[in-house]
Amino acid sequence: MTHSTNPNTQFNIGSATSEDLLRWAVESGNRVGTGAAITTSPQQPHALRRAGDCVTLCYNCRVGANTGVSGVCYATAADGVTFSREYALDLGGGTRGAGADVVRLPDGSYRLYHDHVDGTVTPRVYSIRVGRLELNGCTYALSPASQEFGPEGGTGVVDVAAASTCTWTAATAAPWITITASSSGAGSGTVTYLVGSNLGTDSRRATLMIAEQTFTVTQAAP
Repeated sequence: MTHSTNPNTQFNIGSATSEDLLRWAVESGNRVGTGAAITTSPQQPHALRRAGDCVTLCYNCRVGANTGVSGVCYATAADGVTFSREYALDLGGGTRGAGADVVRLPDGSYRLYHDHVDGTVTPRVYSIRVGRLELNGCTYALSPASQEFGPEGGTGVVDVAAASTCTWTAATAAPWITITASSSGAGSGTVTYLVGSNLGTDSRRATLMIAEQTFTVTQAAP
């Protein structure tokens, strides 16, 4: 959500949490704006959940020397709370954008929808433009892509390949898998996890989300 004490001055992006989408608890501080690491005056945020707790915010921002000119900026936080670096999207040809909305496509890339102002027409014409983008320009690769374990379990290792400026997280909802090293990182790295013993009667399967990639773990029955 956005909030401001005066619409003519500073806008901020705050956040709130809920377990039922009815009752909300406002979190302290701003994610972007006054008192935050990014102090721009953002409006109309759109949150895109990525791997684990990682969230990317896209929002209107003031660009260039003219603070009245609206563009599209984005910032990413591995924990969904601490946004520390802002990027301005290049929409091409001096295009000004607003009202950004982003969806992830099946191939892992992203599509951006935004308002577009045609300043050559009087009165100005607003329309929707669509483009593809890669947030932070990052691509990731895992090796191996999956792993099988016997019923006794054991330790597994996944290598993450990424550029040095690209951040990533690792997480799983499976109660029988524990990430023991490198639940987040920047650039290439290694994730270590522990698979518990299978005390049931059937084989089981679970996934880890690592650097926005799905890593599958399969464990045999006793």
